Amino acid sequence: MNNLKFWLAATLATAPLQVFAADSDTLANDGSLPEPAMVSGNLIDNGYVGTGNTASLPALGVDTKALTAAELQTIARLAPAVPNAAVNAAPRAVLGLDTRVQLKPAVYPYRAITLITLGSARCTGWMVGADTVITAGHCVHRGSTGSWYNLSDYTIYPGHDGINTAYGSCTAKRLYTTEGWALSSKTEYDYGAIKLNCQVGQATGWLGFAAAATTKNLPAILDGYPGDKPLGQWVSFDSIKKENSNWVYYKNDTYSGMSGAPVWYDAGKRMLAFAIHTYGAPNFNRGKRINAEVFKNIKTWKNAQ
Repeated sequence: MNNLKFWLAATLATAPLQVFAADSDTLANDGSLPEPAMVSGNLIDNGYVGTGNTASLPALGVDTKALTAAELQTIARLAPAVPNAAVNAAPRAVLGLDTRVQLKPAVYPYRAITLITLGSARCTGWMVGADTVITAGHCVHRGSTGSWYNLSDYTIYPGHDGINTAYGSCTAKRLYTTEGWALSSKTEYDYGAIKLNCQVGQATGWLGFAAAATTKNLPAILDGYPGDKPLGQWVSFDSIKKENSNWVYYKNDTYSGMSGAPVWYDAGKRMLAFAIHTYGAPNFNRGKRINAEVFKNIKTWKNAQ
């Protein structure tokens, strides 16, 4: 625990207000422009464990209707959302022996990991606020050769265990991504957010996030909803093997459907995401690193009404 506290004090990036590349500018499906978050000092936003109170869900605007067996089968058959053909990137992969384990995500932070269905496709996301989910950009927008997914097609299930939806479901009211992804399909800008029509995060809690000066050798926990496994939340454990300014690389086993999952670790009484899982790489899987510009965008989307 003391070592983790030392790491936090020593490696969380500190930076003055910065002007970022235009590719990091945000877009919304309704054309709105949220007020940019002010970013300075330690780039860390703490999570929240949530109340865990399922009785409060209706008051939070959550649909608590149980799914039928037929509805569960329909979700299980959904194809994972994938980047458009213009993107030249390796798919997510199982690297050797499959080490993923299925969870019963009733407790924090696993209940804050979300199954996202969007029409005929599905993805993974994670609560970052009471009404905000972070995910991959290609789970909200098709990239430079496409368009936004249909807002009315979204249903978000926090902590779905493959059978039960203890924390119900919510619909989407707005989608966000970056100019770099929507206009140019640049993989380093392939991340986004979904604003919900509910406040389910008050019950599930949400993950914190941080822009660290270094992620090398940090524990890497990655959990989501892979398309090659029975419907449910699956987790794998590893550590960060290498990094650069845009990416972190790890050996966690993943598969299509886990796009948008957080790469996180237990920092002692707080869970911090430091990357967003999106792609594979030769001999590795990789996630978009939360650097200063990503941190600012996530904070902006979280703060938006």
